[in-house]
Amino acid sequence: MLFGYFVFTPFVNAACDAEKKVQMDRDISSIKVNYEILKEKVTGRIDSSTNDEEFYEDAIQINIINVTEDFTIEVKSDYDKTTRRFTYKDAKDGIISFKSPTNKKIVNYSIKVKSVATSGCRAEEVTRTLYFKQPRYNYLSDYAICEQIPEYYLCERYVDYYDDLTLGEFNEKVTAAIEKQHKQKEEEEKANRKWYEKITDYISENKTTFIIIGGVLVAAVVAGTTVYVIKRRRDVIWKR
Repeated sequence: MLFGYFVFTPFVNAACDAEKKVQMDRDISSIKVNYEILKEKVTGRIDSSTNDEEFYEDAIQINIINVTEDFTIEVKSDYDKTTRRFTYKDAKDGIISFKSPTNKKIVNYSIKVKSVATSGCRAEEVTRTLYFKQPRYNYLSDYAICEQIPEYYLCERYVDYYDDLTLGEFNEKVTAAIEKQHKQKEEEEKANRKWYEKITDYISENKTTFIIIGGVLVAAVVAGTTVYVIKRRRDVIWKR
């Protein structure tokens, strides 16, 4: 009977109280995911007509930030179907980082954060799943025409969409965007020029009025100065 009692009594961890749960909920909600583009030196041939040489290629690094010792991380992707597991020992200053297997394709990540038994609560008592879409390198951004409008969506270096445009369609869309941008700049310059010209024309058309107003102001200043000087002299004479 005593043996049965110990088997069926639920385990209660006194360390996993309400305060601890609140703290862990707060910590797990602060965990975020981002990415950064790195430059890596590689050796190889740029094309079949060249010898091996060193050059730099883009690499994508995924960062899971604000990780604490109370959690483990499980990462799955739809690219290679692998599962990676990380603990706090793999983190540096609370950041777990790993390189993406590719920058040529969009990769969808499922990142499961789970509490560990050493946190004071039972394993997986506190969990959260994050979803992250890694962008792909946009080879169209390498075309010279994109240098004129790099912020245009078809010319952005990394994008999170696929397109089936032909080069002709791509050139047509980018050319239209460049022309639209030039037209907008011309209209803005024209509007600014009109504003300046309106002020200049107004002053030119009403120069007589401005001369009169200016003369009145000068006369008022001179008169005021004269009155002040006379009054000042009278004060001096009176004091004597």
